[in-house]
Amino acid sequence: MDINLKSSHFGEVLSTPKIAWRGFNVVAFLKEKLNVPIALEHDVAASALGEAVFGAGRGYDPLIYFTIGTGIGAGIIVNQKPYHGVMHAEAGHIALPRVQGDNLPSVCPFHSSCFEGLASGPAIQHRFGDPQTLGADHLAWTYETEYIGQALATMSLVLSPARIILGGGVMQHPGLLPRIREVCARQLNNYLSWLGDRITSEDYLVEPGLGNDSGAIGALILAKSAS
Repeated sequence: MDINLKSSHFGEVLSTPKIAWRGFNVVAFLKEKLNVPIALEHDVAASALGEAVFGAGRGYDPLIYFTIGTGIGAGIIVNQKPYHGVMHAEAGHIALPRVQGDNLPSVCPFHSSCFEGLASGPAIQHRFGDPQTLGADHLAWTYETEYIGQALATMSLVLSPARIILGGGVMQHPGLLPRIREVCARQLNNYLSWLGDRITSEDYLVEPGLGNDSGAIGALILAKSAS
């Protein structure tokens, strides 16, 4: 099968839950308005690149950066460059088995049981209420750790990354990351022997080294490459 990777629609936003952006050609708009070289990259891939060069991903390749916030996305770095298939990775929409007893609706308009639809910030808001008002022992955080841990175990099996970095607003909830490590380890059940104790330590699933600046720094790296 011959797939045309030089599409006439290059630069357009494709299928997305953010309806107003569908079909908008970001590259054409910026080229017209700014008349400068343009580098186009998925926002989470830019964050991944920033972390790979200057942050918690330095020396770790392959690398995955997940943002878990208003949406869920993954940036994948292979050989120090963002990885693309026919398009960017859409790991936020991988299907997840629901936690027993979870019959609450997904917020994804495309899938009834995907990572973003069950575990993003808007998913928590829609399914349980304002995350800022939910206590540490609220059921929402049990579901959250289960879904994130499941997804990270799946990505570990598929891509064998040297490190996974977890950013985004949801990950700022106190105590969430250690619980996610435990769920991920349980899901893998000692199958990835090369990970050993790293899976539950602070060495494999980690916070961003650049804080909230990962994306901006990655964008600057891309801009330099385009100039």
